[in-house]
Amino acid sequence: MDTENILNLYDAVSDELKFLGISSTRTKIMISLNEENKKTKNLREELGLRSSTILHGIKELEKQNLVFRKGDEYLLSQTGKIIAPKLIDMINTLGVIKKYEKLWLNHEIKDIPQDLILQIGNLSNSLLIEAEPTNILKPHRKFLEYLSKSKKIRALSPICHKDFVRLMDIMADKNVKIDLILTENIIDEVAKSMDLKLINTAIKMVKNNKIWILKEDASLAFTASDIFLSLSLFSENRGIDPTKMLISTDEDAIQWGDRLFEHYLKKSEKFKLKRILKDRIHFKSKL
Repeated sequence: MDTENILNLYDAVSDELKFLGISSTRTKIMISLNEENKKTKNLREELGLRSSTILHGIKELEKQNLVFRKGDEYLLSQTGKIIAPKLIDMINTLGVIKKYEKLWLNHEIKDIPQDLILQIGNLSNSLLIEAEPTNILKPHRKFLEYLSKSKKIRALSPICHKDFVRLMDIMADKNVKIDLILTENIIDEVAKSMDLKLINTAIKMVKNNKIWILKEDASLAFTASDIFLSLSLFSENRGIDPTKMLISTDEDAIQWGDRLFEHYLKKSEKFKLKRILKDRIHFKSKL
């Protein structure tokens, strides 16, 4: 991003930004007309505003060539059709930041790629599941509940939780399609654990599904299945925060998660079964 050019551009369009931002009426009219052309009556019923207020707002929008009248309906101009979706996206983005502030505040977002940060408004229809004093496992249990109903799972995990592995084992037997990206340190931990059950599960998953290795640290964990998205972030300078998890069944959020998975898939390599067996022999010989 060229900061100097952006600042110069801001000076050039600052009046337009003020025009769009000052009046809630004008903004609401543009959002409403982005859906379809409407009469004054329709706008009045949808926005809950008086006709005089709506007509005053429309008059100002007409002066800026953002709205025009055709017959008894009002339409967005070509310029209006460009600006209205941007307004909607900005509102969604601010809504996500405000609604889920506890998730973003003091948590790492550096490993969410910039193009998906720009599309963070896709997560607007989500729930932030938080641990409670009497139910500290609430986020984890809600996650497992959705996971157990999924038919297709794409996930990245920088941690190894036995409940998650156990469920993956069960779902692999049910022919659920699983694509799983693990960080390299997880593979090492599985080998070092000497846990034969855990290793057998890993072997089964390698045979029946796709496991990938990410050779870099990741400060987030997420799952994008056919029915939900889950997202957990690392606390700043600490590990994954198990007390907060964003979960959504909204299609826009699931697609956002799919794009996040594709981002990490490009940075990963296919896991080979001999890797875990070789590492286990290596760690065992050191004992």
